[in-house]
This record gives sequence, structure tokens and C-alpha cells, in this order.
Amino acid sequence: MAEMCLSKQHPMLVDEVDQQRKGDEYERRAANEVRGWAIFCGDFENAINLLEKACSLYKPLKAFDKLAGVHMKIARCYLKMGKVEEAASTYVAAAQYFKKYPSEGAVTCLSRAAMLFEEIGQLSTSARYFQELGDIFEAEGKLSESKEHYRNAADLYLANDSQVLSNQCRTKVAKHAAELERYTEAIPLFEALARDAVTAAASKKTVREMFLYAGLCHLCSVGGNGGVVKEALKRFQEVDPNFSSSRESKIHFLLRNCI
Repeated sequence: MAEMCLSKQHPMLVDEVDQQRKGDEYERRAANEVRGWAIFCGDFENAINLLEKACSLYKPLKAFDKLAGVHMKIARCYLKMGKVEEAASTYVAAAQYFKKYPSEGAVTCLSRAAMLFEEIGQLSTSARYFQELGDIFEAEGKLSESKEHYRNAADLYLANDSQVLSNQCRTKVAKHAAELERYTEAIPLFEALARDAVTAAASKKTVREMFLYAGLCHLCSVGGNGGVVKEALKRFQEVDPNFSSSRESKIHFLLRNCI
């Protein structure tokens, strides 16, 4: 009787409930396929087909939590079948649904996707998702975690001969290291980025900006130890003969005199 009243008053709501029930039934049937895997190796294709039918019912409902969970199940099916690329792509899809509501799932799925793409040699794609993970942790203020993901991305971009993208991520690593007061880690990174910028014929502004950051890290690290700072400035001058007359050098000089 209650369902009949609800049907008359809110027919759309009843349709949505019915649609979700059908989706849940497809998931249940897929789960039955899973139970047979250990003994009979199961019908993975059939399980994926059932889960995709569930997705088609959940999508109009915008049931993002359901969609995320189902995509993770599909990804695991692909892994059981040895289809690593399909699994990685499906984890990425799951992550996009997890992002639509508060959840740690997006990070989990992107991490798995990044590692799987690296495993099959798709380094640029793997790097892109490690970089996205760095962005997520950076936005959350978790700089240490962000730094490590950017480092992974930088290494993979470099291995794929994407020097510009690698340097973008290395810059993030250096800046986060500096913000975390890990100056001995940040200094060589900033100096290496400056040298790379010279080699790549980048703008003088980029070169001097990296040297300024390195110089500021030196000041924070050793304070008034003039010998160490002078040695650093000498290295900067060797790479960029006009550094001493630059705006960045003058900023460094003013700050050095304040210590």
C-alpha cells in the first residue's frame, strides 16, 4: 500500500529506486561470477558485461559512489584477465567518479593506474597521473606526499625524453622541499634546474629565478656563513656571467645583509 501511494505521488522516485535495484542485481550476479574464479577461473568477460550494465543504470541516477565502486570491480576483472592497460584506464575512470564526492578513493585509483601504466611501459601516461596525484596532495596542503608524486612524475617524464614536463615537476619538488625546510634537498635541485634552463636556452628570468631560490635556501640553511654563500654565488656567476648585475642578485644581496 505504501509503495502504491509513493508510486502515485512520486512516480519518478519509484523509477529511480527500481533502476538502482536492477543495477544492484547486476552487481550481485557479477559477484556470483567472482566466487567461481578461484576454482574454475570464472567468466571474467561475463562479469564485466554485468557490471557495465549496472553502470548504465547508475549513470542517470548520478550514483557516483556506486559508479566508482563498480569501475574498481571492472578493473580487478581486467587484471585477472591480464589486460593491464584496460585495468589502468578503468581505475582512472573510477578516480573521476570518486572525485565527485568526499573520498580517498580517487587517490587510491590514480595510484594504481599510474603504477600499472608504468608497468606496461606507458611512461608519459604514468607520469601524468603521478603529476595529478601531486596536484591533489598539494591542494590539500600535504606537501611531503605531493613532493614524492611530483618526483615520480619528473623521473618518468625524463625517461620518456619530456625534459620540459620533467623540469616543471622538478620545480615543484624543489619548492616543496624548500617549504618543508629541507634546504639541502632543495638547493641542488634549484641549481640543476638553472643549469638545465641555460642549456635549453630558456629565458634569463627562469635561470635567475632558480638561482634566487637556491640562494634563499642557502641563506636559510647556513644563515650568516658568508663563505658558503659566496661559493654559491660564484657558481651562479659561472653559469650566468651577468647574474651579479641582475635584479635577483640584488634581492639576494639585500636579504643577505639583513641576516
